[in-house]
Amino acid sequence: MSIDAKELQQFGLTEKESALYLAALELGSAFISDLARKSQLKRPTTYLVVNQLEVMGLFISN
Repeated sequence: MSIDAKELQQFGLTEKESALYLAALELGSAFISDLARKSQLKRPTTYLVVNQLEVMGLFISN
C-alpha cells in the first residue's frame, strides 16, 4: 500500500509538508539539498518545512 500527498493532506499536512515527508520516506537519510530537489521545494523552504515536521514528531534530523 502506498500513500500519496492528497492522503497526507487529509490528515492535516500542507502540500509542502506532505511533499517533503514523501521525499524523506523515499530517500531515507539525505542531505537537505537532496530532499529539496526530490520534493521540488526551494532549499530555504525545505529547512522551514523540516522544522515544522520535527515539531509534529514526523521527522528527525541530525
